Amino acid sequence: MVQSCCGCWNLRQGTIASGVWSMILSAINLGLSGWGLSLNLGPGVDPGDPRLIPSYITIGIYALWVIFTVLLFIGVAQEMTGLLWPWWVYTIILEILQAVAIVWQFTFVVYIFLVWLSALLFILGIVIFFVNIYALIGVFSYIMELRRGGNQSVPMHNVAEKGGYY
Repeated sequence: MVQSCCGCWNLRQGTIASGVWSMILSAINLGLSGWGLSLNLGPGVDPGDPRLIPSYITIGIYALWVIFTVLLFIGVAQEMTGLLWPWWVYTIILEILQAVAIVWQFTFVVYIFLVWLSALLFILGIVIFFVNIYALIGVFSYIMELRRGGNQSVPMHNVAEKGGYY
């Protein structure tokens, strides 16, 4: 378990940052999936076409992550670990799926690196994977901190009252 996030934030702030990170990733993925779906839904295309199922699934996956991230924010505000766990478990599931995707992409590494954009996206996927792992560790540490006896982090309203960050 970690005691701080990035060496400068307490676990509460790190958990909030993890939620913001999740929202950004969800927004990007929802936008790309919606855009891809709109490209495939041209005139005369049946919305029930089985080829569109992957887009529907992706939209559903990231819409759920948005919901669990909102629960994470509420859980941080209320200091309720029960609202933090859904985000944590769901993010683990997403990380397993991302690990499978990275391994699958790695099997085609020779072809991937022939196109610079594919190589860049592959490396970006690995970076995002490890940032998400760090976020999972931070949120888990915050959950354990709350379970040990409450928030040991400085409450946000006290930071403003004392005149800044520490």
